Amino acid sequence: MGLVIILVNILLVAVLVMATSSRSVTDLFKPDDAAPTSQGPQPDSVDDTASRTATPTLMPPPTADMNTATSDGPDLSERFEDGEDLTIVVLGDQTGTDPADWVRAWAELLATERTVEYLTPTASDPTEYGDPTLLGEGESSVSIFNASLVGGTPDYAAERIGAYVPSGTDVVLFNFGRSNTDEDLESDLDELWSALQDTTGAEAYAVVQPPRQDGADQLIDLTREWAQDSDVPVIDIAEVFEGEDLTELTVSTRDPLSVNLAGAARWAQIVQVETFGVELAPVEPTTPPEILQPTLPTATQPTEEPTGEAPPVDPPPYTPPPDDPPPYTPPPDDPPPYTPPPYTPPPPTTPPPTTDPEPTTPPPTTPPPTTPPPTTDPEPTEPDPTGFDPEPTGFDPDPTGPTDPFDPDDPLPPSMPHAILELLARL
Repeated sequence: MGLVIILVNILLVAVLVMATSSRSVTDLFKPDDAAPTSQGPQPDSVDDTASRTATPTLMPPPTADMNTATSDGPDLSERFEDGEDLTIVVLGDQTGTDPADWVRAWAELLATERTVEYLTPTASDPTEYGDPTLLGEGESSVSIFNASLVGGTPDYAAERIGAYVPSGTDVVLFNFGRSNTDEDLESDLDELWSALQDTTGAEAYAVVQPPRQDGADQLIDLTREWAQDSDVPVIDIAEVFEGEDLTELTVSTRDPLSVNLAGAARWAQIVQVETFGVELAPVEPTTPPEILQPTLPTATQPTEEPTGEAPPVDPPPYTPPPDDPPPYTPPPDDPPPYTPPPYTPPPPTTPPPTTDPEPTTPPPTTPPPTTPPPTTDPEPTEPDPTGFDPEPTGFDPDPTGPTDPFDPDDPLPPSMPHAILELLARL
């Protein structure tokens, strides 16, 4: 009786299984085709030689993985071609801060077909974005949050990922290396990659920067090895620059941490194709207006060793003179005839009026009488011992006699010279 009850229970279970599944009675007794006991994909590291009877490991439900398109939605290139509004975040160092660098060049490239909203951190607070700059016109829009900082490093961005990556971001590009060394680059990238996986489901790419021209250590191979070990897709700018011989032509020697306008334009084209799979017509490089670049706080700002040598200055290009100078044109043999200016008579002049002078009284011609000085008798003199007796002159003036007034117009008397000589002899 007990055996019958057991068989009835088995039949009831079999009927219940067949009613809830498509399996037949014979399928219930084939252990090799038993239904799986786990859900989800199996890890790639399972050994093919493992025993089929081993206890399977239950896998957690699949989660949204970065850079993996879901089965119910298009990938990033299809969304771009369909004209969907997209949000891009660039985390990087000083190679993307300047308005002439590749991030701004990428924004201007996208602006040829869409409306681009371009934002950068403020100079006062590098963790806050400033007012957006609108570029281009189009039905669809692209927002670019450029969180590139002078001296920026991956660990600095990882600690502030919530401030730099807004909600709804579609793709994140991290572009580092110029402010790192071979000792800290890999650990910093690990920290940033972990922060991105924990906070956002956006697609992410590691940018391999062009080679340096300042003699510092190259971190190109180190970045490639890290991306390969971490299974992170890369946009290898260095490979394209080296393949097209653009390093010496575009990487600046005066500012070795950046590139010139042509290098920035080519960098932007590579990023555009690798990110969206669509090539846009290149934009003529222009120099945008200078803006104040955001930098890290002083406490976290890396320093660079000075080179000690002034950068070389390229001389201006030599412009040779033209091979054929212009022909010499001699002056004409016959000069043009001289034409005198027209004669203009001077205006008539009116002589000033003349007036008779007032009569004047001439001065008197007769001088007033003068009083001669008094004369004194000469002192007697002793006779000359030599016996010389001057010859008498016959002139003996009378001091008491009348004296005529002196008239300058009268001639001198004939005896006047003798009188003067006599007077001198007595002295």
